[in-house]
Amino acid sequence: MCSRVLFGLSLAIGAFIGLAAIPHAVWAGCETTITTSVNSRYVLQDLGIVASRDPGLVTDLALSCPGPLDGIYTIDWWKRTDLRGVLYGKEQDFTATGAWKLGDYTLEASAAYFAIGRFTAADDHVVQLYADLGRTFDLGWASVTPAIRPIQLLGIDAFPAHTMLRARAPITFQLDALPLAGVSFTIDPSVTRDFNATPGQPRTIIRPTASLDWTIDKQNSLSLVGKAVNRQKQFEVSWTHRF
Repeated sequence: MCSRVLFGLSLAIGAFIGLAAIPHAVWAGCETTITTSVNSRYVLQDLGIVASRDPGLVTDLALSCPGPLDGIYTIDWWKRTDLRGVLYGKEQDFTATGAWKLGDYTLEASAAYFAIGRFTAADDHVVQLYADLGRTFDLGWASVTPAIRPIQLLGIDAFPAHTMLRARAPITFQLDALPLAGVSFTIDPSVTRDFNATPGQPRTIIRPTASLDWTIDKQNSLSLVGKAVNRQKQFEVSWTHRF
């Protein structure tokens, strides 16, 4: 347990050290975003497990900066508060992500520490590592981005380790015919295979998502999202402000 806790902490410390090493001139290109959301329930997306059937309030604070290898580097703090106090409806996540353009492809790598349930107890805390490789095709009337993502979950204590593979192909339509500018609609079919599913947990997780997004101006956007994870539905309304 101790070694995994130290591993999770080292990921977070490494992310902040990396940001501190960014030259001062680069900070001018950084962007801070804060997102506030309300969702109808909380489903652990890649595991297909309903953590809470009650609504929750989500706050997401992220800092993104350009960096080496023409990449975009992001640190993110995400917190869900269950409005009825359900233990596993509470979660705090700390994530460091890098994204790079490789010709026509986009590569993303991420390391995260998920504090599920009680923040002070590591019983169900998780370290997540993934790499995502995708390519966007412009069809004129829409764009589609097939992508594949190997995922490794490392349980800190009681939570078991999981090795997974997710495939998805989000399709985005720009709704230029609407009287409101900046509106798009995205359908994201996605399926995850869990190679270490425990008894009672699904081995294949089908998780389609549909979202209606409105970019109001350069600083503000609004999203309406519907998700279905193995028939478990979750709805969410989000407001994002950029600094």
